[in-house]
Amino acid sequence: MIGGWNGYSWLPKGGRETSPVSWSKKSVRLIGVLADGWFCIAIIDATNSETLKNFLDTIRADIGKAAMIMDNASYHKSEETDKYLNDSDGMFECIFLPAYTPQLNPIEVLWRDLKRALAGSYESIDDLKKAITDIVNSGELQPPKLFGYMLSDGIPPSKPVPCTILDLTTPESKIEAATA
Repeated sequence: MIGGWNGYSWLPKGGRETSPVSWSKKSVRLIGVLADGWFCIAIIDATNSETLKNFLDTIRADIGKAAMIMDNASYHKSEETDKYLNDSDGMFECIFLPAYTPQLNPIEVLWRDLKRALAGSYESIDDLKKAITDIVNSGELQPPKLFGYMLSDGIPPSKPVPCTILDLTTPESKIEAATA
């Protein structure tokens, strides 16, 4: 393999590798917040304004006033989200990244590492959710140092950063797993 693990493989020119695939439209969507000394990941049903508002309401007391780095996803810039953020009494300040620049968002490192840790097949959506919860609670998944991120020396924090994982797909159970 050339260049390390990235989720792809190399084949000789003209070669074709095949493997059986079970196609399904079912998926797990995640939303997260990354702060200095804490992070939170939520399993969500859909990526839309309502879900974003629900997530922010759920974590609001834990994060206090915050600047949020967001990409240009339509639900981040929707009229509904804009109204919610404007009505938040300055609780949230949005910093929108230029288009096609995920490398500028520190949480993208976390998503990449989670995808690598999850590489494999799962029998069901519930198995995948459990795997996500297990990885997060194991302390294996650690965020980059935020303020040194762009100039980072690449050295991870000396102790695990606590994480909360929420399951917002079921109204009766907001918290899937306790803080690790």
